[in-house]
Amino acid sequence: MQDTYEILKNLHIASGFRSAIQTTHGGAKQNDPDLTGQDALPDGSLTASNAFLPHFSINYRINQHNELYLDIAENMRAYTYNPWFLGNAARGPWETNSNFWKTRIISNRKGPGTMSSATATEAGSPLQPISTFVNAGREEVNGGDASVTIRPVSGLEILNTASYADAEYRGDINYEGANVSLKGKNQVAYPRFIYKTNASYTYRKFQVNFNATYTGRRPLSYVNDVYVPSYWVAGLSSTYTFGRVGFARHVQVSFGVTNLFNSAYIGGLGISGFPVSGDYPTLFIGAPRQYFGTVSAQF
Repeated sequence: MQDTYEILKNLHIASGFRSAIQTTHGGAKQNDPDLTGQDALPDGSLTASNAFLPHFSINYRINQHNELYLDIAENMRAYTYNPWFLGNAARGPWETNSNFWKTRIISNRKGPGTMSSATATEAGSPLQPISTFVNAGREEVNGGDASVTIRPVSGLEILNTASYADAEYRGDINYEGANVSLKGKNQVAYPRFIYKTNASYTYRKFQVNFNATYTGRRPLSYVNDVYVPSYWVAGLSSTYTFGRVGFARHVQVSFGVTNLFNSAYIGGLGISGFPVSGDYPTLFIGAPRQYFGTVSAQF
């Protein structure tokens, strides 16, 4: 819920709050004590919730091309996957994080198409990993993307986007006293090819949208001898705008389905790092089919 107050035509203040609840289901269905070192692994669910997460912002537009913006918000991070790496004997109380925060992204570029990189390698068991951080030297990235939008009839728009990026390490690393050549090896966890298609149709106050994404295979190990398979995932959503209903304005109802065909795929990988060579079981299955419904209005 949010309300915006217009002090001047170029000065707006917005404030409100949101409520969040998230339940994470997961754990281990099978256990190999020789691999994990535990007699049993956790299996169940964790729920995190917060009824009041305030938000405040000020927007001052200096002119058509410049503005000043201040945003303060309290957010909640739900339970992470970390507790699932522990055996039952190591489980204890867990707390969610709730604080005011901002995000910053830093890129260390050495020149056109190159950047420095660091590797985070893993060894040992999944429950007792041994982490090593090594400077991998230069990394070279070459690629491009293209998109085409087609509007065959009124209200129908079809967007197709394809991107290709060949990210390769250009140096060697010293791992456990031995030299390992990474030159020409692709960056772990990143696919070379991604394709997206999006089709939307609008008729008066109704809109329906279909989207699908193809993600190419991703290297799991630094020497690229193990890959995570490629996958398709699709989604479907629809929105109907009622407009004004009583004292409420812009009343809108939407419903969506993610992972429409309930595809089984690997979503996250390398949660505890990546192996130099071979397999390392830090893979997480992608989210199954999910349904979302939203009702929104302005007062």
